[in-house]
Amino acid sequence: MDKEIKVEIIARETIKPSSPTPYHLRNYKLSLRDQHATFHYISMAFYYSTPTTIGGGESEEMVGLILERLKVSLSETLTRFYPLAGRLRDNLLVDCNDDGVDFVEARVINNFHLSDFLDEPKLKVIDHLAPPEPTDYYKTPLLLVQVNFFPCNGVVVTVRMSHKIVDGFSFGIFIKDWSDIALGSPDAIVLDFNAASSRLPPRDDIPIVSLTFKDVNLLKRRLSSMP
Repeated sequence: MDKEIKVEIIARETIKPSSPTPYHLRNYKLSLRDQHATFHYISMAFYYSTPTTIGGGESEEMVGLILERLKVSLSETLTRFYPLAGRLRDNLLVDCNDDGVDFVEARVINNFHLSDFLDEPKLKVIDHLAPPEPTDYYKTPLLLVQVNFFPCNGVVVTVRMSHKIVDGFSFGIFIKDWSDIALGSPDAIVLDFNAASSRLPPRDDIPIVSLTFKDVNLLKRRLSSMP
């Protein structure tokens, strides 16, 4: 019988940019390509080991330090990627109103170790480690983060971003910048958010389309690095 994972949500928080978005940057126009993109979220999960077992004493202090570093650095990163802290409006633009992004702290509460998952990954386990994908187009955050602490030497950080404004390339740049800022690096790449819409201006008659995997056959493979 497959071992089941039980995850408890400990806290939810809204993280906002550390500095307010300037007024002249408040409206981020979608490009025509973005308008035609389906409304769904791109997800990535990052797996880390911790020096001590989670639970009690010094390890709880370490959990607090990890969470604080992630929150502060995420807030600083959002000042550079300000559209992610906004809300979608009418499939035309993102209102960069600094409403913020979702940040969830979660704990694996049964005897399920990170190694149990990494040895034989299963989609139903991954679903527990990621925040639910929103279905409300215009009220939900464009960036979702869930930090999962395993009972034995493991942390999984799952990040979800709206595909309406993020592709794989920009997702990677965001993650790199967030990582650099968390590690204290002053260097960061700042994207030109107006480049796409200036070349492919939006239209006001493009309906939003949600993505569904109904009646679609999916093939997934796992690639592992050699020792």
